[in-house]
Amino acid sequence: MDGFALRAGDLPGPWQVIGESACGHPYDGAVGPGEAVRIATGALIPTGADMVLMQEDAARAGAVLTLTGTP
Repeated sequence: MDGFALRAGDLPGPWQVIGESACGHPYDGAVGPGEAVRIATGALIPTGADMVLMQEDAARAGAVLTLTGTP
C-alpha cells in the first residue's frame, strides 16, 4: 500500500520523512526513531521500519509527517 514506512513504537508521531522506497528503487538507509520513509505499493520496507502508515491516515507538510487517522 502507498504510505509511510516507520517504527510502530514511534506512534503517534510526528516523524521526519527521510527518503523514499519505490518498486525497483528501495531506500538504502535505515529508519530510526522519529523517522519515516515514503513507500509505494510493492516496494521493499526499509530496515528498521516495522509498519506502513497508509497515506490516507497521514498529513505531510514538507518533511514533517503527522498522524490524522487511526493506524
